[in-house]
Amino acid sequence: MLQKIKSITLPHLIGMALLGGGWFLTVLSVGIDRFTPKLFTTGTIVGLAMILLGAYLPETWAAIRSMRSK
Repeated sequence: MLQKIKSITLPHLIGMALLGGGWFLTVLSVGIDRFTPKLFTTGTIVGLAMILLGAYLPETWAAIRSMRSK
């Protein structure tokens, strides 16, 4: 039972950490580069990639785990 809770909670915690870190990185990058003419910088691209990865990680993790158990 505890193993099942860990296997469900871990991907969600990692996803939330990626979402929060990506959001923080994007906001920080936009705040630092506020007066530059470039809209997309390396920091914003990495932050947005972290947000997307964190959003889809739990579902992908669960799909891979269910495919491996069959």
